[in-house]
Amino acid sequence: MTQTTPRYQKTAVNELKALLASSEDLLESLSDQSGEAAEKLRERLTASVAKTKQRLENSADAAASAAQDAADSAQSYVTKNPWTALAIGTVAGVAIGALLTSSLGDRFR
Repeated sequence: MTQTTPRYQKTAVNELKALLASSEDLLESLSDQSGEAAEKLRERLTASVAKTKQRLENSADAAASAAQDAADSAQSYVTKNPWTALAIGTVAGVAIGALLTSSLGDRFR
């Protein structure tokens, strides 16, 4: 999940940047145009926004699916190896506790 989610976030950010650049160009062109040409530009802008929204929605769905897959994998592992999972959780808890204790201990001295 840690490798998948940032890729989708990067894709979403790039899509938004491209949409903004495209929108700015179209709106700049639109300010000098009137009539049929302006209407065509508005249609292009609307289509561009709709397309970007769809891509962002697809990216969000894919990220949610990847997160669900990771959660399912973790659940499966814990179900199959409960003692190993307990040991990993204990070691992680002790390590985090030790780090917090040393970090907070330095502040109060």
